Amino acid sequence: MRARFALVLLFVSLGSLLAIAQDDIPTKVTDQNRSGEMPFSTSIGTQIEHVDVGSAALNIVVPIVKFPGRNGMDFEFSLHWNSNQYMMAPRTDGQGNPFYIWTMEQYSGWQANQTQHSYISKILNCTLPVKGTWVAYTNYIYTDPTGTKHPVIDQAASGAQGSCVGPGDATGPDLTEQGMLSSNSQNRGSFAVLNSDGSKEDLQDSNGNQKTTGTDTLGRNPCTFVWTNNNLTEQVTCADSSGTAQTYTINWQTVNVTTSFGSGGTCGYGSAVDITGGATRNVVSSIVLPNQQQYVFKYDTGWAEVNEIDLPTGGAITYQWGTVAWDCRLTRRYVTSRIEWPNGVTNGGVCPTGSSSCSTWTFDLSTSHVDKITYPAVGSPAINNQSTFTTGAPSSLGDGAITDAKIYAGSAQGTPLREYQMGYASDHDPLSDEGCYSDVFPPPDDNAQPVNQRVTRITTILENNLQKKIEFDYDSFTYTYHYNHCDTYALNNTAGTYTGSRGNVTEIREFDWGSGAPGPLLRRTDKTYLHNSNSTYLTYNIVDKVLQDTIYDATANTCVGVSQPCAQTQYEFDNYVSGVNALISTGGNQAPQHDYTNYSSSFIYRGNVTRVKRYPSTATGATPLTTIYAYDDLGRL
Repeated sequence: MRARFALVLLFVSLGSLLAIAQDDIPTKVTDQNRSGEMPFSTSIGTQIEHVDVGSAALNIVVPIVKFPGRNGMDFEFSLHWNSNQYMMAPRTDGQGNPFYIWTMEQYSGWQANQTQHSYISKILNCTLPVKGTWVAYTNYIYTDPTGTKHPVIDQAASGAQGSCVGPGDATGPDLTEQGMLSSNSQNRGSFAVLNSDGSKEDLQDSNGNQKTTGTDTLGRNPCTFVWTNNNLTEQVTCADSSGTAQTYTINWQTVNVTTSFGSGGTCGYGSAVDITGGATRNVVSSIVLPNQQQYVFKYDTGWAEVNEIDLPTGGAITYQWGTVAWDCRLTRRYVTSRIEWPNGVTNGGVCPTGSSSCSTWTFDLSTSHVDKITYPAVGSPAINNQSTFTTGAPSSLGDGAITDAKIYAGSAQGTPLREYQMGYASDHDPLSDEGCYSDVFPPPDDNAQPVNQRVTRITTILENNLQKKIEFDYDSFTYTYHYNHCDTYALNNTAGTYTGSRGNVTEIREFDWGSGAPGPLLRRTDKTYLHNSNSTYLTYNIVDKVLQDTIYDATANTCVGVSQPCAQTQYEFDNYVSGVNALISTGGNQAPQHDYTNYSSSFIYRGNVTRVKRYPSTATGATPLTTIYAYDDLGRL
């Protein structure tokens, strides 16, 4: 299905965090709008801000409060911001001619750590079996509390009885190999996501413990949120461990948004129309802590991008920005330099050569799909070391995945001190098979790219050409998806079968060092999973539990030539034995925020590990070292 943009359901947040003349909803995740933490990536920065080395995108996360909750379901409030906030959206003029505009993405900019859901809807015509219209709800995207987007494959529809409305798909997996399962209950645009451990988003765990946006697992409201000053000041007041109220003040400001992307990246449709005049965005200007120390955020003119963070400790970090257009419709903004100022004096954002009062990292994306990073000078004489990080093209691999990393002493030339080569597996994108949408943008109007990227190989190469390697195999599963949105029932009832992965590693192979090529196999670790042994766990989407870890030293199932493992660990789940580790009921003195109807002590499919058997020797008849775990029906040990 090619990219389209439409209205979405409103997101109920802790407050009105942003405003702009017009925001659009994406139909897929690409390098242009990917946000949050990317899988298999690395970054440069601090705990609250860092630049992704593959894309040079900036990610900011400011924790504000955190209170422990039952079974790790903590109450947290934080704010995050990602620089991939601009996107190209298709439009047509009065004569039906296609063109693109620049807009900002819905839920971009500063956001709280809450889950978000988006989808597109489209009114389609019916010709068979009866004439009329129907509405397709599809291209669902789930955004987790960190701001990371996960496209999911389920869809719903509405229309007259007996029309051409297809069956839809009430459930479907995510396309980010995280083992998620989305379910819409055929309720149009409303959907919910189960994580791979059976938890429901960040609101309920697999033992039935619950929380809400403002309520913790004890049923308390730890914080109050009060907006004043025309919704430009938010006061978050929480009681500390002594019961004393502590207030955090979040100040917002409204900035104008104008862009000047230029003419690149539209693939023959002319220059995309920039954002000009009248567009605004609400951005965080400062976060004042209870001790009156504060974070201060400053922005460049026009782009609404963070160009300075003043830290509570007195230091500062500044950023400079540029535009890159590597691929068709993947033009985007990126960090060109990041400078740390320990004493907080930013010198107009310019770090003098040789200065001891600042440290500069630069990011050069001038070569297609390569980020060349220059680090602060070190040593005597001082040398600026460089590294290069190569990412795969969308058509062959997908965006954001680093395929090669070279670490140099000095400039990026000659033989690197160390190199990492990464190989990936990926799956076919089911959203690319749409056969019936009438689209004035002929294909390709969006980049086809694989999904579910996962690392299969990491090869390490030293300066002297010594090499070692580690390889990964993953699980796979199949699912059915109705991909057509057409004008007849026959076409809409057409189903396709796709193969994907939940991202579970099934085998790891570690190879020794070798000259010019990796050496022989040293260790092979096989993993089996609970849901493959007991399909009932699929019902609750508990699909990440390792049932058995087995280690060999050869491709055969042998250890030092003997037909046995070198080591083995076995895990049992939800094996509650009366008189040993029976599941203890708390029903007589019920805890708040627990679903006793569905998660009483009689319900066992929770994913709790109840026994671990470790075999110090794998010889026939060896006795394992066994650890037994007991729980109550809240999941507490």
